[in-house]
Parts: sequence; C-alpha cells; structure tokens
Amino acid sequence: MLDGAELSFEPLAQGIRTAALLPDLFIELGRKHRKYQELLGSLGFALRAFDNLDHILELVPLVASQLTEADGAALVMFEPDGQLKLERLFVRETSDPIRRTLHSALHQLAAEHYRQWLSEGWQTTADLTRLMAAEDWLDGQLSQRLPPSTHLFGTPLLLRQTVRGRLYVFSHHPDYTWSESRQRSIRVVADYAAVALGNYENTQTLRQQERLAKEVATGSELQARLQPTRFPQIPGLSIAARCETASGVGGDYYDFIPIPDMQQTEIPLAHRAINHWGIVIGDVMGKGIPAGLLMMETRGVLRAEVLSQHPPAQILTHLNYVLFRDLDHSHRFVSLFYAHYCPASRRLQFSNAAHNPPLLWRAAS
Repeated sequence: MLDGAELSFEPLAQGIRTAALLPDLFIELGRKHRKYQELLGSLGFALRAFDNLDHILELVPLVASQLTEADGAALVMFEPDGQLKLERLFVRETSDPIRRTLHSALHQLAAEHYRQWLSEGWQTTADLTRLMAAEDWLDGQLSQRLPPSTHLFGTPLLLRQTVRGRLYVFSHHPDYTWSESRQRSIRVVADYAAVALGNYENTQTLRQQERLAKEVATGSELQARLQPTRFPQIPGLSIAARCETASGVGGDYYDFIPIPDMQQTEIPLAHRAINHWGIVIGDVMGKGIPAGLLMMETRGVLRAEVLSQHPPAQILTHLNYVLFRDLDHSHRFVSLFYAHYCPASRRLQFSNAAHNPPLLWRAAS
C-alpha cells in the first residue's frame, strides 16, 4: 500500500502499444525491402536482356521515383554539342505541368549558355558541357524555374569519370525529405543508367569496327582484283613485280596496260593487235580506304587516257588536269611513273611525276 502517491501505468501501456506495432513495422520494412529488390531486379533484367538503350532508359525515371517515393523523376543528358536533353520523364499525375516546365527550362538554359559560349570565345562545346555538368549549376537553375512547392534532388550519371547527365527526382509534398536511404537509392539507379549507356556505346563502337573491317576486307579484295594477276608476255622482256600494302587497302599501284593498234579502224577495238604497252608505277599519299579510292580513280582515268597514244608527258599532264580538283579537296597527291614501250622498236619512253627515279642497269657495263 502506497501512502499519498499515485501509481501510473502509462509508460507500461506505451510500451505495450509499441510492442504491438512491431509486427506491423517489420511487415512494412519487409514490404519495402521486397519492393526495392523487385525494382532493381527489373532494371538489372533490362540491362541483361535488352540491347535497345531506349527500353532501358524508359525504366530509369520510373524506378527512381518508386524507390525514392517521389512524385516523379527526370533523366537529363548532356549532349556532345552542348545541348541539354530531357531524355526520359516519369510523372505520377498525368496533369502535372512538370513536363512542360522542364522542357521549357532546359531549352532556355541551353540557349542562354550557348550564347555565353559564343560571347566568351570558348574553344569547343566541351567547355559548355563541363559547365552544365557542374554539380550545383543545373540543380540551382532548374530549381529557380520550377514551382516553389517542388522539391528537386539530383545525382550525376558518371561514365568513365565524365558526367554525362543528371538523374532527378521531385516531389510536391511539403514533408518530403531527402534522406540518406533515398540518396543511396537514386545513386544506384543512376549507376545502372550509366552502365547501360556505357554498354550501348561499347556495342556501337564494336559494330562500327566490324563494319569498317568488312569494308576494308571488301576494298582489299577489290584492289587485289584490279592489280595484275599475271604478267603479260611481252617479246624481248622479262617482267617481275611485287606489291605489299601496309594495310588491307592502300594507295600503291602498278599496271601493265595493253594498247591496241589504233590504225586498224575496221577491226573492233577488243580484237585488234597489241602493238604497244603502258607500264605504270604509282603511289597515292596516305593509307587505307581514302588512298585506295584515289588509286582506283587514277587507274580508271589513266587507262582511258592511254588509248589516245599521246606521249607519256602529255598523258600525265592530262591526268593531272582531270584529277587535280579531287586530289586538292582530299589534301592528297599521287606520284606516278608512266612508260610507253614498243616491242617492235624496243623503245621505251617515259615521264615521271614526283615518283622514285627509274633505274637503267646494263649487265655489260
């Protein structure tokens, strides 16, 4: 028995009520954990199963908003030309004006800083992109343009130590807090998006390399077919030649051009006797497909010009006139040795356009 004192059971009752709520709390935590796993699992499945970047990026703002319990999310990308692009947007309420507001704000920001880029004489649009990638810059600019009741939080998309964009979540609820768990959640989603972007770019690079390899192989095969496959039998001459290009396709060129008797006008050109030969050695500046294309152009023009039976110097003059514009535009040149040989007289005439000098060697001397 207590004298002059009252016994309070309130703390005990509070403890009992708290204990009664524990099962519900555990259930709620378990539900959130399963939701977290399911959302990230769906994003991970998309990374493994989809080779279409659009399908993956479509999920990014949806998952980000669900994990952070926000009203919506937006994925903003920094384009190589310095533009800001609203890549994807998810909003819970279809009537929410956030879409129109974000589009307008990003367009205004890109235009303003493009003008700044021009006025301050920055060297490349990469300077503009670096400004946009600054962590506080875009967040502050967007916050100023959004309604005051909108809470905006963002995190960068980092790919190979370069900020390629920002992932934002936003909420209109006044009690919404940017807790540590929500920050971790949006960073995880941003990392998933960066991995997807990196995989896509790597795949595109690989496909481009494969296409280039096929083009080089095709060009190499075509060039090999245009080179002499066997040496002509020219009376009084023994001929040997060898050509090895530094890459699959190159600008090295040699040829033996049969020149028919142009006096036999009554006989079709293809059936006339061969009474002269054109001998060509040339090299186009550079290597690879551009040099190979110019080599084939040179070969075609020269073979047509040879039929005129002009002296070698005049043939090269005409050839230079025809090819000059193409060579000038491509910032390349062709060195060429052309000789005209008559088996009957055993006379060789030649002209040399910046190629290696020919060498005449007599066994007797």
